This record gives sequence, structure tokens and C-alpha cells, in this order.
Amino acid sequence: AADVRDSVRFILTPEGFTISSKSDSEDAEMKIDSEHYKEIKSNGEIKSSYPSEYLIKIMKSIGTAENLKLAFNNDYPLVIELEFAQSSGEKRVKYLLAPRME
Repeated sequence: AADVRDSVRFILTPEGFTISSKSDSEDAEMKIDSEHYKEIKSNGEIKSSYPSEYLIKIMKSIGTAENLKLAFNNDYPLVIELEFAQSSGEKRVKYLLAPRME
């Protein structure tokens, strides 16, 4: 992870979701198959980049989440909503992350 560029690019199309990052020495790309998400909404291609430093910190809290919802648009903030099931009831956490302008 130390060699990955300081931003991560999210690309959403009606066909799927891709996360990518590039550095001087390496490119990384992950395509998320439709079997791994419940719903995807996109009228066309949507692209936006976010700082990896903050994404990594947010990702550490996802491990115990029951549900994860991502919402973003072209060069708009990323909304990450997590749902946790607890004995005292369902809890939600929402993160808002500004895009990295390129």
C-alpha cells in the first residue's frame, strides 16, 4: 500500500464498479462483480478520485459492518454509510469524503 498513488479512482458504469490506483512503479485495479453488491444505479459512466490516506482510515471501521453503501458522482464527495447490527439495535455511521481534483 505504501507504493500506491495518493488517490484512489472510483469508476461506476451501469455494468459494474471499478477501483483503481496508479504509481510510478505499479498499477492496481479491482473490478467488483455484481454478485458482491445488492444494487447499482448509474445512467452513465461516473468517475471520481479520493485521497487514499483518508479512505484507508475509513476502511478500518468497515470490517464489522453488516451493510455498506457508497454514493458518489463525478468529482463530488463520496458518502460511505455503514450499518452495524448490535444487541441494542441497528447503528449507522456516515462518512463524507471530498474528492481529489485532478
